[in-house]
Amino acid sequence: MTNTLDWGFSRVESALNDVNVSIEDLQADFDYGIGLLVTQMQIQNEHLSNLIDKLDAVHKTLQSPTLTKAREFFNIGCERLKKGLLDKALEAFLEAEKYNDTDFFTQYNIGMLFLQGKDEDDNVINLHKAKNHLTLAVRYAKAEISVDSSFSNLAAQALFHSSLATYFQLGEFDYSKEKKKANLLLEESKGLAEQAIAYNPKFSEGFYHIATYSALLGDRHNAMRNLELAINLDRNYAIKIDTDHAFNEIRDDVYACLTDIAERKKQACQNKLSQATTLLEELSKYLPEQSFSIRTSFQSIKNTYSQAVAYYESGTYFDFLDSLQLLEKIIKELPSLKEQRIDECIKQKEADFTEVRNILPKGNDYSEEVLKIIKTVNKQLVEVQTKYRGKSPDSFFQSIAILSSAKTLAKEARDKVDAEKRILMDKARKQNEELIEKEEQKAKQEEEARKKKWKKEKRFTAVVEYAVKGLFWGGGAGFLLGFATCMVDCANHSTESSADPLNGIVFGAIIGFVGGIIVGLMNEA
Repeated sequence: MTNTLDWGFSRVESALNDVNVSIEDLQADFDYGIGLLVTQMQIQNEHLSNLIDKLDAVHKTLQSPTLTKAREFFNIGCERLKKGLLDKALEAFLEAEKYNDTDFFTQYNIGMLFLQGKDEDDNVINLHKAKNHLTLAVRYAKAEISVDSSFSNLAAQALFHSSLATYFQLGEFDYSKEKKKANLLLEESKGLAEQAIAYNPKFSEGFYHIATYSALLGDRHNAMRNLELAINLDRNYAIKIDTDHAFNEIRDDVYACLTDIAERKKQACQNKLSQATTLLEELSKYLPEQSFSIRTSFQSIKNTYSQAVAYYESGTYFDFLDSLQLLEKIIKELPSLKEQRIDECIKQKEADFTEVRNILPKGNDYSEEVLKIIKTVNKQLVEVQTKYRGKSPDSFFQSIAILSSAKTLAKEARDKVDAEKRILMDKARKQNEELIEKEEQKAKQEEEARKKKWKKEKRFTAVVEYAVKGLFWGGGAGFLLGFATCMVDCANHSTESSADPLNGIVFGAIIGFVGGIIVGLMNEA
């Protein structure tokens, strides 16, 4: 057993920061000498601390003086282990066991100290005791799985370390001289590791150690099968195995296995690459570059695809894995992008269809030319609804092309209708203006006729008025003149006087009447 803590330390430190840290998290970076370091770091782990508190609550530890005492000694042991006081930590854990020997954490820590408790100051390793306590830890972890499922992983870890405790016992005797005994220990170690992966199927280190034990037992088939399972969980085992002496006897099988794994990954990569290429080509038919919503994502996927192709062409196992990871990501994302683009095309088609309908003039009271255009557009709309109803790229873009043509024609029809309306409006306006002008002329003529009639009537009235006045005034003047003439004749005692007042009245009336008419006509003129 190596005592080196340096191998993979940086990755160990990173893994231990996770709340579920365990040997399984280290995977190919696991080294026998870091097991105790993991235990020390687990003690500081918040998840395990909460798990311990949960158990204490379930088992009512604080209500039991005995259980409380056990937990106190356990906590003392943890503090000492943190400080690297291995022997003193072991003493505290053993005291805790006296008060509560069914506590998983107590048994596990005791087992780990007996398994790997060695540093420059202390050496408390005892493989047989380690196995015994780890076996107890497994039993008590199983009993707590119903309380918290995390105990399934903890049982797997305890089983795994129990297999190591058994495996390390090979160093206590000469393997070459006691091969039967060695094989029994290897079989037992393998069985414990197989139990570990039964509790945690993702426990890669368990698979790797089954492969190790199988290799030492000469079981090439089982060794390669489990080695492949370990590599599938963590690629770095493909590197680690190159320096693992346990596989020296079957090194050719290892290389053949690695070659076969790489070839199968290459084939899987080819299949995924073909699938991704097909999906990418299908999406490309919908012109995603023209989409505001997915063109950035599409470009990102194209870049990822190019990177995946570059990895594939590099031709190494790790590059195949990297290519597969990228291709699986692409294959997962492309269908949703395609559906998103199809939804966009459907909405665009519906929007264009509605726009054409809204633009197209309604009714049929238009010119023959406009009606012909309307008929053509309606025919195109029917064609879009009946002939291009599918979701294929050709269906969409044929529809969009037809609708684009229909939109142009609809606008042309609308413009012509507008022009015709303007012509009709201009004509109606001119007709209205002409009508108004005629009405105004008619009114003017009627006004002039009315004025003429009025003037004529007024003139007639005036003539009559002057004629009557002339009649009276002329008659009166004639009477006075005739009377005056008679009086003069009487005064002169003339018997031949022709003057007669009556004649004067008649003659004066006639003269006055005619004169009145003349005066009346002259005044109205």
